[in-house]
Amino acid sequence: MDEDYILIGKVVGAHGVRGVLKVLSYTESPDSFKALKAVWLKDKAGGLQELRLESAGVKGKVSLLGLSGVDSRTKAESFIDSEVYCPRRWLEELPADEYYWHQIIGLTVRLEDGDVLGKIKAIFPTGSNDVYVVENGSKEYLIPAIEDVVVNIDLTNKIMTIRLLEDLLNMNDI
Repeated sequence: MDEDYILIGKVVGAHGVRGVLKVLSYTESPDSFKALKAVWLKDKAGGLQELRLESAGVKGKVSLLGLSGVDSRTKAESFIDSEVYCPRRWLEELPADEYYWHQIIGLTVRLEDGDVLGKIKAIFPTGSNDVYVVENGSKEYLIPAIEDVVVNIDLTNKIMTIRLLEDLLNMNDI
């Protein structure tokens, strides 16, 4: 995928008969789509298609997107499993020590002593803080995204260093 675009969701279904797409948002808030003018859909062949955003809303855990040229359920269903992208340049500059999810997913997680815990595969919000899903082979660890745990994020080297708090991980699992 072109580095100028970032993955922000995936089409998971159609809503109604007028061509509205149901999109699982990979952004912190499903409302994020409301600020966009267009989205780019990547089809199974890998091609990107720009579609102007006509409407955006939220229903439960999915975003509902009305796109130009998508005016029937059949047309909407043809986009199921398509990935949704936006240009990286459309993202707002974040304050220091704040990161977009796409910057965090894929980072290697190391303990303060240098041992590698695994890679961040997903993030989910809990209300009070995000939780990083770290995978290492068949093992999975849930790491709270809090200041007491996350010591450093080095985007250049793609490494997150964490501090183990008591009972955070079963040390025999590492």
